[in-house]
Amino acid sequence: MEIRKIFVAGAGLMGSGIAQICEQAGYQVVMRDVNDDILAGSIRSISDGLTYIFQLRPSNEYAICVHSSKEIESSGVLKYF
Repeated sequence: MEIRKIFVAGAGLMGSGIAQICEQAGYQVVMRDVNDDILAGSIRSISDGLTYIFQLRPSNEYAICVHSSKEIESSGVLKYF
């Protein structure tokens, strides 16, 4: 069985860090938190982090991750698992 989707419960500092690393590794990440404001802040933080990494080391892999985060943020997919 191949793991393709990661669920992260909690969008605090640790949860957003886990989500970012998993997304960088190419997994589809779904994150859920009881507080929508914390979830939104985490999504911004992940997007900013991936943008920063892409600026340091441009590659197609990170470009896809950055696009993916912004797409998830606008669609609200993270609110529903």
